[in-house]
Amino acid sequence: MKILSFLLILLSVSFFATPVFAQENNTGKISGQIINNNHTPAAFATVTLLKEPGSTLVKGAISDTSGKYHFEKIPFGKYIIAVSVTGMNKVYTQPFSLIHSDDEMTIPAITLVSGTELLKDVKIKAIIPFIQHKPGQTIVNVENSPVSAGNSVMEVLEKSPGIFVDQDGNISMNGKSGVNVMINGQPTHLSASQLATILKSMPASSVSQIELMTQPPVKYSAEGTAGLINIVLKKNTNMGFNGSLTAGAGYGQYAKYNSGGSLNYKNKHFSLYSNYNFAHTNNKFEMDIDRYFYETNTKILQTQMQQSSIMKILNNNNTAQLGMDFYLTPKQTIGFVTNGSFNQGDFNTYSPVHFVDGSGNTDSISTSTNHIGYNWQNAGANLHYNIDMDKGSSLTANLDYNRFYQSMPQSLYTNVTDSLGNTLHDPDQHK
Repeated sequence: MKILSFLLILLSVSFFATPVFAQENNTGKISGQIINNNHTPAAFATVTLLKEPGSTLVKGAISDTSGKYHFEKIPFGKYIIAVSVTGMNKVYTQPFSLIHSDDEMTIPAITLVSGTELLKDVKIKAIIPFIQHKPGQTIVNVENSPVSAGNSVMEVLEKSPGIFVDQDGNISMNGKSGVNVMINGQPTHLSASQLATILKSMPASSVSQIELMTQPPVKYSAEGTAGLINIVLKKNTNMGFNGSLTAGAGYGQYAKYNSGGSLNYKNKHFSLYSNYNFAHTNNKFEMDIDRYFYETNTKILQTQMQQSSIMKILNNNNTAQLGMDFYLTPKQTIGFVTNGSFNQGDFNTYSPVHFVDGSGNTDSISTSTNHIGYNWQNAGANLHYNIDMDKGSSLTANLDYNRFYQSMPQSLYTNVTDSLGNTLHDPDQHK
């Protein structure tokens, strides 16, 4: 029984940590180089990894000064790579497969071809690329791109160059944690899990661009050791009243859907803006684990644990914003913005574990069910003032107020039986 108690403690400690390692074991790395038709490295080329079939965007990257690029922690599967540079024809590789036996693939060098041959009397319309490189930062142009339809801001971030989001919602940039995330240049003042929930519920269609800064300008706070992400929302530039409605839906094992709307008014003296978004997600994860325990200093099997777990996560999120800007002079603006979020959901797990002795006979079965209900609310207000100075400089002052509330009641029920289903102890003692 002491051995059984020890194994149950080990099970509960490692239950939530194991999926991370399981996920990483099913991923690999893809790297390569982009060269010009004169065999020189093609720096700052836009490289996109596309899932086949369907050419769905998985991840974006920018080639470095040596023309090299890489994609890390990519799930096994079939892909193609597309490369684009201004003034060059877009180039696609042949489909290839990333598999467990070849989880660090090096793609043959991709050669760009000049696209200077143009037809006469044909009007050429400038198209803003999905990914742009600027000194110290990378710009992801979300507006009018295919990824803006039906995706959340978090899903766009996951596809962005150098960004990795783990399953807990922690965001890292170029392999470094401690990234500071802002919205319209304003700090979010949220924990990693709260920020992840907000970004998962925010539709990408409400975003103009995402700025990924490894060397943030001095106008931003020095917070964040790995860099800064600034999410720039679409601005209302039209005079008078205007508004929009958005909706999206998807289906995997369960349905997910989102909806939202905005209403704005602007004249030469002030602008009023408001928006509301709702998102519903329902996810299911399955995990199988086998653990083997041997007698001390021997290879004799003592106990085997066979665990099959099912985790279901339900989430409903509401976000709203109301703001107003007053134009004191052509160069001076003062305004305020209020925002709030309300998140409610459930996290349920069902985990039967079979304890098998060294002879292969089932000794006991432990069945655990865990329920976590969470409810958190966030409300904030910001008062800001901005004046444009000479030579392109500006002075900005902000006053912020934020309030948080969080509740996470949890219940855990464990029942241990023998191989015939007879209860070995009172399950009420383990609630």
